[in-house]
Amino acid sequence: MKIEYLETDQTAFELVQPLWERLRDRHASLPTHFSEQISKNTFEERSRDLLNKSKQGKLKIILARDAVEKRLLGYCISSINEMKQGEIDSIFIIDDFRGMGIGNALMKRTLDWFEINGIHNICLSVLFGNEQALKFYEKYGFYPRTYLLKNRA
Repeated sequence: MKIEYLETDQTAFELVQPLWERLRDRHASLPTHFSEQISKNTFEERSRDLLNKSKQGKLKIILARDAVEKRLLGYCISSINEMKQGEIDSIFIIDDFRGMGIGNALMKRTLDWFEINGIHNICLSVLFGNEQALKFYEKYGFYPRTYLLKNRA
């Protein structure tokens, strides 16, 4: 299978929605205290938050798709805020296509974008219960720094 990568901005939000909803549902299925809240998150709310970020800085969406069928296989959304802080806001690859190097390609392209923009202070969040993602991010120099605890309000 040939995979192509398309680099775009917030204009591609509607393409990301079905995969983002799959990611949300996966996160909601994790054994956490917040599953019910997570399942109620909407793409409209999330995209509104990301659009606000893009107004204050920069936003990049990288799409991975099958070059022949044009089926979307994964994405990465990242941002740079006005304080020159980079963030990997969301990354997802369909289960059947994991282990094919798509996540690696998305991360490398994202980190290259940060580098081109002179961004060296980069963060990301991993949802409690999704600890298997930590090993993936460690390959790129990301390590846990703090634990943020939240009440269920």
